[in-house]
Amino acid sequence: MYMAFSPPVQLFFISILCGAILGIFWDVTRILKQNATSYKSVIVFILDAVFCVTACVLTLVFFFMFTYGGFRGFILAGELIGFVLYYATIEKFIFSVLKVVIEFVANILNIIFKIPNFIADTIVKILKTKMFQFLFKKQSWKSNKNDNKKIKNKKKSCFFKLYKCIIEKRFKFKRKGKFR
Repeated sequence: MYMAFSPPVQLFFISILCGAILGIFWDVTRILKQNATSYKSVIVFILDAVFCVTACVLTLVFFFMFTYGGFRGFILAGELIGFVLYYATIEKFIFSVLKVVIEFVANILNIIFKIPNFIADTIVKILKTKMFQFLFKKQSWKSNKNDNKKIKNKKKSCFFKLYKCIIEKRFKFKRKGKFR
């Protein structure tokens, strides 16, 4: 025999399901909080704020979709009952499954982000080889007894040539004859 429920009873059961969904989302944020290593208090604060905002938005969307914006107290009670029922029954199983899934996704993301880091490290190592060391020479611009040697060393440097090109060409009237 087919048994139909009245619309408020249907809304109550749907709100219980909504509370269980919020419980699952709370478990996801709980796993993320447990895996936080640095700036733990900030991450916990942000995740708690995200959960609160998400719970409020989900409840408001529920109110607007099913009651056309009308506030019904039994819907909030149903969400609370759904949250508690979720934690009393299947929370441990869902938590362990979610933990495995989140760790798997985190491992994949670590592998994906290691590739650009490897490329960047390789580029830095190549730039630090002897072939490119002339870019990283320390230049002394102070005048000393060995001024002629320093000027000769400066003229060999790539940065000195660039400096000379820019200063002498652009500001020829100010630096006339200084580096000749």
